[in-house]
Amino acid sequence: RYIVLQGSYHEVDHCSFIGKNKIGSCILVHWSNGSAAIPNYHKIHHNFFSARRPENGIYDDQNDQDAIRIGDSNSSQTPSYTEIYNNLFEDWIGEIEIISNKACNNKIYHNTFRN
Repeated sequence: RYIVLQGSYHEVDHCSFIGKNKIGSCILVHWSNGSAAIPNYHKIHHNFFSARRPENGIYDDQNDQDAIRIGDSNSSQTPSYTEIYNNLFEDWIGEIEIISNKACNNKIYHNTFRN
């Protein structure tokens, strides 16, 4: 993973994530100490995600090849209030989820997906 967001009110903006080829999300929203009781209120916006290729060039349908993941199966019913907007995802070959939303009360809008 490139970035793991813990705590609350963090912002990732105007970054480029290019050429990732290993397992692991580029950005992971994670709850500290395994506690999913406190909402995050993170903002992820105006970023560029591109040229994702599976490890060894072979698409194998493994999990954890998304660009952004909010939470995990333990936090699926927990409110995060994370916003993901105005990002460009281009030429991203991984799993079927480019943005994996495993928490509640998030806003995902105005993103562009190409190729």
